[in-house]
Amino acid sequence: MRYFVAISIFLSFSVAPRIEAPTPPESYALKELKPGEALVDPAFAAWEESVNAVVEPTDMSTKQFEEFVQGLSLTERLFVDLKRIRQLSRKKRRQFIADFERNFANETYRNKLKEHILYPDVLNEVIESNLASKSLIARLDQDIAAWPGHICPQKEMILRQLDRGDRELLSAVEVRGFLTKISGFNSQRFQRMALEDLLEMTDEEKHHEIREELAEAIRPHSKLVSDHKWVLDEKTKAEDETLQEPHLSLSKVTENTQRRRCNTAKKHLISGIRKDTDKSQLMKVATMTNKVESCFRRQGRRARLRFLSRMKKHLEAQYGFQGEEIVLRRKALIYWSRDKFEQTREILSYLVENAKKGNHKEILARTLYTTARVDENEGKLEKAVASYESYVNQFPKDEKVNEAKTSLVMLHTITGKPQTALRYAEELITSETLKAMDDRDASTLSLALFWAGKLSLSMGDRIKTMEYWRRLASEFYSTFYGAVGHYMLETLMGKRLVLQPVRVPKFDKDHLLKVYTKDEQVTVDRIEALLKLGLKGEASCETKELGGEPDDHRKNLVKAMYLHASGDWLASIKKFVNLPRAFRHSLPRGMERLLFPKAYADTVQSYARRLDVDPDYVFAIIRQESVFNPQARSPVGAAGLMQLMPATARLEARSLQRGYVPNKHRKALINKARKKRIYEAEANLALGIHHVYRLFKKYKNPIHVLTSYNANPTATEKWMANIDASDTLAYIERIPYRETRAYVKLVMRNYFYYKRWYRDANEPSPFMDFLAPKSIELAKAGERPQELTR
Repeated sequence: MRYFVAISIFLSFSVAPRIEAPTPPESYALKELKPGEALVDPAFAAWEESVNAVVEPTDMSTKQFEEFVQGLSLTERLFVDLKRIRQLSRKKRRQFIADFERNFANETYRNKLKEHILYPDVLNEVIESNLASKSLIARLDQDIAAWPGHICPQKEMILRQLDRGDRELLSAVEVRGFLTKISGFNSQRFQRMALEDLLEMTDEEKHHEIREELAEAIRPHSKLVSDHKWVLDEKTKAEDETLQEPHLSLSKVTENTQRRRCNTAKKHLISGIRKDTDKSQLMKVATMTNKVESCFRRQGRRARLRFLSRMKKHLEAQYGFQGEEIVLRRKALIYWSRDKFEQTREILSYLVENAKKGNHKEILARTLYTTARVDENEGKLEKAVASYESYVNQFPKDEKVNEAKTSLVMLHTITGKPQTALRYAEELITSETLKAMDDRDASTLSLALFWAGKLSLSMGDRIKTMEYWRRLASEFYSTFYGAVGHYMLETLMGKRLVLQPVRVPKFDKDHLLKVYTKDEQVTVDRIEALLKLGLKGEASCETKELGGEPDDHRKNLVKAMYLHASGDWLASIKKFVNLPRAFRHSLPRGMERLLFPKAYADTVQSYARRLDVDPDYVFAIIRQESVFNPQARSPVGAAGLMQLMPATARLEARSLQRGYVPNKHRKALINKARKKRIYEAEANLALGIHHVYRLFKKYKNPIHVLTSYNANPTATEKWMANIDASDTLAYIERIPYRETRAYVKLVMRNYFYYKRWYRDANEPSPFMDFLAPKSIELAKAGERPQELTR
């Protein structure tokens, strides 16, 4: 019966506004993986392999390119040739464009080009060469504009038309024409860029009659509104200025902190505080205060404390105790980070006392929770338990209660009270299970299910353990604890299990595409044509013009697929993750692999194997650091696929293991690191993998490698000395830095799924054994339960 229900759901994507799984995921059985059984739907695997097989024309060797172009149409061949000529001398490129212009004058030639759906893209590529004559450009733009639909070459044309510095300001008629064109596109990024250029070309003195239309167009883009207030009518402008005065000053705080202009940011912050006469911006002021304090971080702890001391009078004068708390809380966190527990507690005690006097419940809750964390970090575990329980009892509905209860699960486990730890875990399971599936806190519930199973195992209840871990693996696949639970359940069973979700529907791309109208299908055809030629950037641009409301899950799934095929993996992951789990439960087998792209595989495997580093561990790190974007750059300057800091890259280049790379290559890496040219994929991978190798030599533990990679060696060694690591999972949950704690979990999750989605399921996953060695020993011992279902 379940087979037919699942099939009917998959086939009804286009009519159901909200897809529900055929049965609740906590009721799903887990299937044993049979020898030779495919983990991924064969049709989906074939589609993924086909889109990954095509190489960008500019990355092909001459021989590869000559083989590739066999059988291409005239338009396709011209398009890829135009891409390739970028690598030629200017003289040769000029000759190529001149030949095109001569041929284009022939009507038969033009008509032959027009037969293909990528005709406008070819014209746009000729214009982008910057070698075409003005008369030719005008003719090409005319044909691009006349092409039906809303296509990316038209976006490029609009931006070109608006970006000519020698143009006179636009007339009202011209402005309206551009507004009509711009509004037809879906990409918010394009709209923002085009409207910014349009406003620069609009005469604010003359065009009062089009202000209303401009105001309507820019309203969704807050920065444009704040930068071009002349667009608003006088009444709206007056009202907006009253509302926006503190907001504008505070928005300049962000702008200046990003540029490391800390003192200027401080001045705007003070200005914003003074202008906030109705005290409506308190939360934003708190956020901006934190940003400016972080800006001073490079100048040292004293500079940060000095800034906070000077801000205290401004915040207290405007907001009273609530303003004072902003400063004192930040000071407490600084002292805490330096292990100055006495000063930290003094501030927290003051805040608790005054929060009680003034009945500031939010401040009291926040401070009690922080106090419990400080107790735990100092190693006063019994006191931390009392602090967490006091907070939970006083504020049972506060936003941090789930986090406090998970800490209580850890602390009671560590202090030898498994029954109490299990009680808290089961409380979390019960409270979250009562919610609708898509409203459940995946982080909390998955953790609670795993630890309930682990604690039950330690108390000898293997059947209960299996029940918790079976539900965990069924419901929370593609999460950290879902991965660990699946692995542990396999260990308990002594069998390999099929990865979830395992539904019956077969992957059928043509069926999926039937959700689009005839007009929308034209965009799909253009995407397919671009992917066929390996032009992934252009395909990604077109994909972003595909329609789809947030609740149109089938269209958003297709967009995720095409973004994945286009190499725009971060956008693809965001689109796929936003699909409700109820919908994801009904998809064909293996589509979760969209969350775990795998690029630069040959290069990663080559360098990793030279140093005996697990390549899947490297893929897991890259997936979290940059999502395989070689141009990724962090706010602090980390660069490339593996997000190397320049100093780290220089250190690795000077420390390369003998024989790792040829001497000539070694010198090139040193030179690139010295000149901060570490965005090139191969150089970044060579240095990044070597960095991982040296961290392994030092720590011999994948978890410590990750904490050092994400935080720093000093923090790692401090945690190793102060936090009991006998239970690795409890150690991870007690890492003080929230970002590092999440990072470790995510990379280890990635590691498991790269092993299981892309390799033989029976291949070992050695780093998973680091996570719960004691539980693995218990799971392997004794009689193994054989039932996989309730």
